[in-house]
Amino acid sequence: MANKIVSGLLLFLLIAVNAGASDSVLFLETQMVGGYSSLQNQTVYYSMDSNHALQKPSVGIDYFRKISSGSGEWGTLSFQGRVAHDDANDNHIETQIYNAYIQHDFWFGDIWAGHNKPSFGLNAALDSRAALIQTLTAEGLGFGWDWGAGYYTQFSGGDISVSFTSGSGFMMYYQGNYLFSTRFSYGILNKDNYSIGLSFSNGNIFDMVDYHRLSDTLYSATSGGVDFSWNIKKIELKCESIIGSMGCNDINGTLVRVGYNLLKDNRMKLELQPMVSSTIDNGQDYKIYSGITYMLSRFFTIRAMYEYNHFNNDHLTIGQLYYYGLI
Repeated sequence: MANKIVSGLLLFLLIAVNAGASDSVLFLETQMVGGYSSLQNQTVYYSMDSNHALQKPSVGIDYFRKISSGSGEWGTLSFQGRVAHDDANDNHIETQIYNAYIQHDFWFGDIWAGHNKPSFGLNAALDSRAALIQTLTAEGLGFGWDWGAGYYTQFSGGDISVSFTSGSGFMMYYQGNYLFSTRFSYGILNKDNYSIGLSFSNGNIFDMVDYHRLSDTLYSATSGGVDFSWNIKKIELKCESIIGSMGCNDINGTLVRVGYNLLKDNRMKLELQPMVSSTIDNGQDYKIYSGITYMLSRFFTIRAMYEYNHFNNDHLTIGQLYYYGLI
C-alpha cells in the first residue's frame, strides 16, 4: 500500500511540474526535526511521538491549482504530500497525505471533497501543518484531517462550516465509521482581531492516532467545543475546551496558548501552552508546552519546543529547521 501511495505522489509531482500553468503554484516543503526524550534517554526524530505524523524529518510538495471552465473560474485543486522518516515502521519510511481535495466555489459558499480538516474546534481555524505546538486534536480529541466532504461560507460577522467524513483520520477505509461535524464562529480574526467558535460532532469512530488504529472497537462518539482567539498588539491568545463521550468513556480537554511577537515584522514568537485532557488512552493528564519560532527568511523558519508530559513524566526537547518555498 505504501509503495502505491509513493508512486502516486511521484506521478502527481510529475503532472504538477509539467503543468507549469500561471493558475497553479507548486511549493517544496522540507524539514529536519530532532531532539531528546528523558523517558527514552535518547535522541528522537519526531515532535509528538512516533505514532503521530506531525512533525518528522520529511520532504514533500504543496500544490494548488485554480480550475477554470468556459464560464470562468470553477474551483481549486489542492494537494500536499510528504515522505517522512518514521521510527515506528521497520523500513523507517512513512508516506503522508494532508490536503488532497477539490473545492467548488458556489454563490452560497464552498464545497470540498477529499482529505481536508473536519469542521470542529480550533484546528479548523489554524494552519498547523508545520507547527510543533498543536491543538487538542493532537491529544486524541478529534481529527486533524479526515476523508470526506464539507461546506464552508464566510459572512461579514464570521463563518459557518459543516463536514461529513469517514472518522478514519489519515487512512482511507470504511467499516461502519463516520463523523458529522459543524462549527460556527463569530468574528474574523484577520479583520476583527478576535474569533469565537462553537463546534459539535457526532459519529461512530475508531480510536486513531493518524495512520495507526489503536483498536478494532467502533465507538459511538459525541463532542461539543468552544474556542476563542484574540490578537491584541503583540500578544496572541488562543483557548479551546472540548467535552464529550467516546463509547462509555468521558473525554474532555482544555488548553490556553499565549504567544508574544518580537522583532520587526513579528519574526520571532514566544509561546506557552498548558493543557489538560482526559482520553480513553491516557485518562486524566496534563502537559505543558513552551516554544520559540524565528523566521530566518521568507522560506526558512527555526522552531524549538519543550514539552513536559505528566502522564509518563517525559521531558521532551525538540528542534526544527523548516523550509517552504516556490519551485
